[in-house]
Amino acid sequence: MKKLWNAIANGFLEIRYHVMRSILSVVGIILGVMNLTAMFSIVKGTEVANRTFIESLGAQDMVQVSVDWHKVHDLGASAMKQYRLTLNDMNNIKKYASTVKSVGVEVNLRETLQYKDKNKEYRVLGVSPSTFPMNKYIVVNGRPINEYDMQNAARVCVLGSTVAKELFGDVDPIGKVIKVRNDYFQVIGVLTEYGATLAKGPGSSPKKSGSSGKNNNPLEWKNVRILIPVTTALDRFIGQDTSQNWLSIFVQSISVEMVPSTMDEVMNIMLKTHNDQDIYTVGSVQEWMSNMEEFTGIWNIVLGVVAGISLMVGGIGIMNVMLASFRERMREIGIRKAIGASNVDIFLLFIVETIVICIIGGFIGLGFGYVVSMTALTVMLQGSFGAKPEFSFDAGVVAMAFSMFVGMLSGLYPAIKAAKLPPVEALRYE
Repeated sequence: MKKLWNAIANGFLEIRYHVMRSILSVVGIILGVMNLTAMFSIVKGTEVANRTFIESLGAQDMVQVSVDWHKVHDLGASAMKQYRLTLNDMNNIKKYASTVKSVGVEVNLRETLQYKDKNKEYRVLGVSPSTFPMNKYIVVNGRPINEYDMQNAARVCVLGSTVAKELFGDVDPIGKVIKVRNDYFQVIGVLTEYGATLAKGPGSSPKKSGSSGKNNNPLEWKNVRILIPVTTALDRFIGQDTSQNWLSIFVQSISVEMVPSTMDEVMNIMLKTHNDQDIYTVGSVQEWMSNMEEFTGIWNIVLGVVAGISLMVGGIGIMNVMLASFRERMREIGIRKAIGASNVDIFLLFIVETIVICIIGGFIGLGFGYVVSMTALTVMLQGSFGAKPEFSFDAGVVAMAFSMFVGMLSGLYPAIKAAKLPPVEALRYE
């Protein structure tokens, strides 16, 4: 143990007396550790943003049914009318599925809204009452669409928070009338403001990023939409126009564990009620999350390999510097051996110095990785994904361990060469 402490002390002294050589040795390790921690933090931040987005679509027990329009297109124009999703499909799933808790629908449109002198195009969704809890549409002012509105194709609407702010400002929109295409709709509710924490509350506008004016909110798409009864959308805006009928059915399973069974059951119902035409897709929030995690895992491996190569390059640099140091210190090695130093003492002298350099470089790289992740990369990720990257301390631990391994590996050859050097040859070296 005493020999080890002496070797560590000598290692720090060598670093102190040969600052420039030590800096050149440590640069590769600093960059490697910084790259590894920063890259993993980016991936982790992206994963958080994607998870937030996917969770905003609905709970993990939810299943979505939609038409694969590429397959329908191959069947011809008549198939677009014959195999499009309708409210009958929703009713069939309600009637025949035994693992289903609730069923809702959405039909997606883009329409121009007008209120007084304000005129702007927004996303308009025809929805059923059950869609509100399933797709996490939270009404904080007024009321949601109910069964009466659905059955009577009422001209009522629920506004997203941004729509309400842009059209009405600080005025309470409940009871006001807006024009959608050529029809007048009464505002009956306003949704909560969705953000990175899902719901911030009504009335506040989403934040903008600097001078660019771009919105950093990953859930802003929920704030800039208008919800109307799906029957109203089908009767007044779509009718028989199949090209606009982007209707989707949302199915809530009775439990998360039953989601695979629900997916199979729903697909079987769709096939039986549509002449066994395999033109429908059934996906779940669980599947989307699983695909995201698989994709993230692949990126972790790729980025880990890239950062690992960077660390290995740094290790090669350290080996070269230590070999140069070995030649500079041959006479010192000879003197040490002449006065009683063993091969183990000389071996520890070199290997410990290398490991100390790597540890110092690892901590500096860890600090730089944290700074990079939480400053510059925060801005980049907010602009692209709307979420702040989280620093990956797990990656930091791995990076530190790997840097020590690289240090030991790169210092092994110079240390062995120094330990095996005959004292007479070392003392004669000029």
